[in-house]
Amino acid sequence: MRRSRRILALATVLVLVLFAGIALCEAEEVIVYEPPLDPASVDFIEWKVQEANEKIWETVYQAEKKAEGADDAEIDEIITWLEGKIENIADRTIDFAERHGATVECEPEPYYIGDHEVLVDPMKVAGL
Repeated sequence: MRRSRRILALATVLVLVLFAGIALCEAEEVIVYEPPLDPASVDFIEWKVQEANEKIWETVYQAEKKAEGADDAEIDEIITWLEGKIENIADRTIDFAERHGATVECEPEPYYIGDHEVLVDPMKVAGL
């Protein structure tokens, strides 16, 4: 009786391991874009600009969430906070690019937080 339980337990464990292995092998591969290793390369600078743009849009999303149900005075404070964060992100990215001989341009796009228009500056690498 004990022997049959051990065999059954072993068989159960083997089946579970087999299914887990199959599930792991069939999992979709996640592609993670990693920055190039050379910090002076064009690809690295473009990656930094892309990362900064993602931070800018995340900050805009946060401001949008904060502005839901806010009155005009609160929205003005949120916009001031948003503009400061965007300027900080952009300035650091532009300084980095300039240190490596690249030019980064900002192209303002109008965006609405509450009923107020805000200019959001996504960046792009203009040249080396």
